[in-house]
Amino acid sequence: MAEFSDNTNRPSKTPADSRVQTRFLLMPNQANPFGTAFGGAVAAEIDMAASMAAQRHAGGPVVTAAMDTIQFERPIQIGDQVMLDAVVSYAGRTSMEVAVEVYCENPQQGRRALATTAYLTFVAVDPQTGKPRPVPALVPQTPEERKRYDEAFVRVQARQHLRRSQGESRPADERSAGAEVEVLRPLLWRQDVVFRGEQLSPEGRKKIARALRTLHSLELMATTIYRLQIGSEPTELNRELIAAMCNELTHLQDFQTQLYEYGFRPSPLRLFWQGVGVVFGLGSRWAGARWILKTGIWVESKAVEHYSRLLEAAPWEEASRRMLRKNQEDEQGHIRTWQRLLKEMETQKKSRRKDDSDGS
Repeated sequence: MAEFSDNTNRPSKTPADSRVQTRFLLMPNQANPFGTAFGGAVAAEIDMAASMAAQRHAGGPVVTAAMDTIQFERPIQIGDQVMLDAVVSYAGRTSMEVAVEVYCENPQQGRRALATTAYLTFVAVDPQTGKPRPVPALVPQTPEERKRYDEAFVRVQARQHLRRSQGESRPADERSAGAEVEVLRPLLWRQDVVFRGEQLSPEGRKKIARALRTLHSLELMATTIYRLQIGSEPTELNRELIAAMCNELTHLQDFQTQLYEYGFRPSPLRLFWQGVGVVFGLGSRWAGARWILKTGIWVESKAVEHYSRLLEAAPWEEASRRMLRKNQEDEQGHIRTWQRLLKEMETQKKSRRKDDSDGS
């Protein structure tokens, strides 16, 4: 089984290293009175195939942490051969997402069709202590594997946001992949520092330097804007501004860390962009909540444009590219938040006008 380096201090594997393909024949005791498969019977087979793939990636015992909702695209009939294709689609620090595609095939007709796709989260455990333990990084190799990884990353973030919205809190080493996206490292350990870009050409290094300096300066500007927009009132807007400011600080940390890991220094022009942030932050706060939201939409839209352009303009390492995509998704989330609040504000304003008109 080949192991690859992802420029970190932990081993890495490809999705192909842990892929599991298996099949079974649907028997009458696994079917309902209509002659189609019990969902629970198929779910059990899915869990078994997925756990074997997770075990192969982790190199040891795993436990099932979660299974996403399963929706059947077509029924599986008694006598159908059911094929399961399980592959690790994302790997966090101690956990993995496994994607399982389930196909059914009528042996007489020889026709195969996708019945369902399921996504499961597993946590690797130490067989001696029963506590979570680190797993190898996942390094996609083919365009299909890369696409699957990117889609899995979005699901991981969605699970994380869902847990936050539900107020769920767990110790860091007990979290599943759904809550294991690294957003802020309170303490950066020396072993987390990775020296990057040694294999890049001089031109490639220049492109990386320009991109990181640009993004670092933009995040400094955004952090400054939000910091100065925050008021003292316990309002929903201030709650969102505080969260956005802290989120931008994590992005600033990401880019500052990578600047030094690549051997670069932040741009001297960052102080200019911080000054621009002061002007936008104080100006929009003075103008009122509506302009705070409009400023946020404009700033984040420009940030998303820069992310899209710079993702293609530089020869990023895979870990850096994943970080950029995560941060870009965060910026898009900010835009959606500001647009929602602005729409609510305009709706309330129209409602008050209508009430005033009716009252007169």
